[in-house]
Amino acid sequence: MQCPKCSFEQNDQNSQCANCGIFFDKYYAHQSNAINHKKLKSRIKKASQVHNVEPEGLKYLGIGLSVGLLLAVWDGWFIQMTMGILVTLIHELGHTAVAWLFGIPAIPAFDFMHGGGLTINFEQEISIIIALYLLGAFLAFSYRQNTKTLIIISTIGLFHFIAITTDLSDILVLFMGHGTELVIATVFIYRGLTNTSIIHTIERPMYSALGFYIVFHDIAFAWKLINDSGYRVEYEAQKGGYHFGDFSRIAEQYLHTDLSVVASFFLLICLTIPVISFLTWRYQEAILSWAGERLAKQA
Repeated sequence: MQCPKCSFEQNDQNSQCANCGIFFDKYYAHQSNAINHKKLKSRIKKASQVHNVEPEGLKYLGIGLSVGLLLAVWDGWFIQMTMGILVTLIHELGHTAVAWLFGIPAIPAFDFMHGGGLTINFEQEISIIIALYLLGAFLAFSYRQNTKTLIIISTIGLFHFIAITTDLSDILVLFMGHGTELVIATVFIYRGLTNTSIIHTIERPMYSALGFYIVFHDIAFAWKLINDSGYRVEYEAQKGGYHFGDFSRIAEQYLHTDLSVVASFFLLICLTIPVISFLTWRYQEAILSWAGERLAKQA
């Protein structure tokens, strides 16, 4: 055996170097701790990194913002037949996904009679709810040694139980049509800011333009609901005139308030989307580090 410190050849059974006198167990333990400490310092340093918008990123952000605003203001038939269809698809998929999360089978569809989209909901299935809670129990068991992740899973489970036993689940299903539009807009603007996983340079201004178009489109929608009585009447008369609009139903059936209150809340969220996208990009290292810790089976 060769001593790891002085390279002196000696008997494999030795616990201490016959030349320099080090104890092998203590030496290896010290080396291992030093390596682990270095890795930890590197991880902390990486997690604390923040990103600043480089000149190239500012250019693409500006292009995306300008093009997105132009498309939202123009909003002609061509935009409605392209961007409008995309927004409608995202909207209905949002309703569908959240409905399934509350045990309601749903299918997204385009509404060829009244225009726009429509999500077809069926009766709530107890089997889906049981499957969701079994999945939650499995995740809680799997992450039982990661206390913080276990707390998050438990909190989500409690929130889900409260929502599914009250009107909150219905409100969320209705709200997350427009809500999902903003989620996707956040992702698109974030993709425009970052250069990660970009194959072609054109992707960055395209993502940015699509994201800002959705944001400006939704801001205009909320603003008109708040300030334009004619538009409000038109909105409430959709789908055959039964106040079938998502926000109309939330305001009248569940919150018993004016439509403008719900629209104002939505407008406030719209205004935060560019900020959320920027902060997600700026602190992505810390977010990814936190996510990695939560996904680890042991804390």
